[in-house]
Amino acid sequence: IRDPEVVAHEVRQLVQRATGAKLNAAERQRLIGGLLETLPRLSLARALPLMDSLVAAVDTLPGEVQARLLGDALALAALFGRADRATTFAGRLRTVLAGLPPDSPAWSAGILEASLRGLRRVGLTREAGDLVEATRGLLTRPKTPVAARLGVASGMAFVGRVQEALPVFDAAFEALDALKGTLPERLA
Repeated sequence: IRDPEVVAHEVRQLVQRATGAKLNAAERQRLIGGLLETLPRLSLARALPLMDSLVAAVDTLPGEVQARLLGDALALAALFGRADRATTFAGRLRTVLAGLPPDSPAWSAGILEASLRGLRRVGLTREAGDLVEATRGLLTRPKTPVAARLGVASGMAFVGRVQEALPVFDAAFEALDALKGTLPERLA
């Protein structure tokens, strides 16, 4: 579809469906994720209210899904140059990430890093630091998987706290060296 009016109409219809009360969680997740990727095709004036509706509907989904979709929304807000929305989404994402267990697959999905890039894009360095600080507790929890530790450490390095991140990187390399098998087997 190339006509902007038709695209806008179709996207509005899908947003109504994605935010409707009768939709199951898996379908809601799929629609919201796809729609967030589609919103850049619309004008800013049309996209922002739809983005707000989609983000409001994220609250009904599981924490890991919320984290991924809020990270996507934050990146989209940054793409649109909207520091106000990026700030709001970062606050919500910070709360969701703080509630995720250390073994959550969300930690290895790159959500933190993508969100930090978005915050930097709109000049929100304090919020980026707050987001990293909210996740830093994972480094002190016993049995936190290496992927989660690396996610937090890369976030720390991203905001300029490289010296604090280096021991985490070193420990991850040591853990990989201690494992048996080929490199792809050890990374799996």
